[in-house]
Amino acid sequence: MQSLVGRLVLAAAALVPGLAAAGNINYDAMVDTSFATTTSPPYWRRLYTTGTVDERAIAVARMPDRSIVALISVPGGAVGSKIGLQRYNANGSPFSGVFGSAGKVVKDAYLITLTGMIADSQGRIVVIGSTPGPGGKTDFGVVRFNGDGSDDTSFGGDGGVAVGMEPLPNAGDDYPVAIIEQPTATGSRLVIAGNTSMTSGSSTLHRFGLIGLRQDGSIDPDFGNYVDPDYAGRVNDRYVSGQDAYASSLVLMPNSSLLIAGATVQNSTDTDYGACYLSPNGAPFADFSSCIRVAIDEPGPGGSLYDSVTAMAVSRPDRITLVGNSSGRISATRLLLEGSHLGLDPTFLGSNITGREYLFVHPSTGTYANDAALRSDGSLIIAGRYNDGSRSRAAVHRLRPNGSSDTMGYFSPTGFIVTEVPAFSTSGNSFFGEFNKVLIDSGKPLLLGTASDSTTAATDLDGVLVRLYADLIFADGLQPR
Repeated sequence: MQSLVGRLVLAAAALVPGLAAAGNINYDAMVDTSFATTTSPPYWRRLYTTGTVDERAIAVARMPDRSIVALISVPGGAVGSKIGLQRYNANGSPFSGVFGSAGKVVKDAYLITLTGMIADSQGRIVVIGSTPGPGGKTDFGVVRFNGDGSDDTSFGGDGGVAVGMEPLPNAGDDYPVAIIEQPTATGSRLVIAGNTSMTSGSSTLHRFGLIGLRQDGSIDPDFGNYVDPDYAGRVNDRYVSGQDAYASSLVLMPNSSLLIAGATVQNSTDTDYGACYLSPNGAPFADFSSCIRVAIDEPGPGGSLYDSVTAMAVSRPDRITLVGNSSGRISATRLLLEGSHLGLDPTFLGSNITGREYLFVHPSTGTYANDAALRSDGSLIIAGRYNDGSRSRAAVHRLRPNGSSDTMGYFSPTGFIVTEVPAFSTSGNSFFGEFNKVLIDSGKPLLLGTASDSTTAATDLDGVLVRLYADLIFADGLQPR
C-alpha cells in the first residue's frame, strides 16, 4: 500500500502552481496549492469554533456563486449538537460576502445529532439531524438558513420543523440520514431519507423512511404512498420482504425519481447491500420489482458477512454505482436500471473475484468508505480512511469506469492513497484523520474531513477542507453539481 506521507504535505508545497492544470498525470491527486493559500500550514483549511472540543465534519456543498459551505457538529447544545456552518470563497479564502459573523454561524437548533446538509436552488442552506419527539422518541429535524446565515423564518415559522414517520402510540425512533431537493410541477420539495423503527405487536420493525416537505416546511401530501391522512407525505418500506432495512444514502435520478440505498438484514451476522428505485412521489413499485439485494459476502471476524452502502454516484440515467463497506474493506458495485428493474451492471468488472462477479472489494482490511464522487471521465473518487491497527488516517481510493482500481500517477500501484493531515497548533501530523465527504469542484476533488489537532491521540477533533489537483481537462471547466 502506498502512503503519501510527505507527498501530500511537503511535496505539494514545492509544486509550481498551475503545473497540474496542464494535464501532467504525475501531479494528479496532489494537494492543490491554489486552495487556502493563507492558512498555516498552507492549503489545508481547519474548521472549528473555539477551544479544544471535538468538532466533526458532517457535510459540504457549493452555493450558487460557487462559494463553499461546510457543516460541522459542535458540542454543547441543549440536547446534543449545535449547528456549525462555515463559508469560504471558491479558492478556500475567507468568504468575501456576508455570512453570519466573520463567515461562521453557530446555532443551537435543539438537535441531538447532525447528519446532513444541502444548498438549495435558491442559495438557502438546509441542515438535517435527529431531534426529540413526543413520547421520548426521536424525529427528523430540519433547519433552514438564508444565504447570509440568518434563520429562514419562512420555513416552519422560525426556521425549523420536527416531523416523525408515525404518530403515537406506534411511533418509534426516526433518524434522518440524507436530504435532496426534488423538482416538482409547481417548483420543488425537500425529500428527507432516514431510518425508522415501529412496534408491531411484541416486535420492533426497522424500515427505511422518506418524508416530503413543501418549501414552507409543511408536509407535502402529494408525496408518499399512504392513504391514511395521518401518514401523508411519507414512505415506509424495505428492500427485501421480511427483512429489516436501513438507509444511508439517497440520490435524485435524472427524471426526478429517487434511489435509496443502505443495508438489508439477513440475520444477526449477515447484512447485504440494499437499494430501491422509487417513483417521483417516493412510492415503490409493486412486489419489490424495483429493489435489489447485493451480497458482497467478504468474510469478517467469526465468519460474519457485513455489507452496507455508504454512498452512491449516478454516472448515467441507467447506471448507479453503490459504494460501501464489507467486513472492514471498501466495496462497490454498479447497478443497471432497465425500466423500473434494478440489476447488476455486467460492464463493472470490479475485482474479478471468482464466483462474485461485478463486485469490487479492496484487497486490504482496515479500509473504509464514507463518500464517493464521479469524475467526468467516469472514474470514481472514494473518500474514507485507513486504520492500520494503531491509528486511522484519511484515505482516497480511485476506481476506473470499469470498476477496477485506477493505478495511474500517484494512485500507483494500488489505486489507494493514505494521507497524513498536518496538525495545526503543533508540528507533525494528526494522530487521527478521515475524509467524510467529497465533491468534484471544477474537475478537482474537494474533500471534507475530520482530524485531530493532537499528534498523539484522537482528541481535539476539527473539520478540515483540502482540494486535490486533477489530471482531467474540461471543455467548460465545470462539473455537474
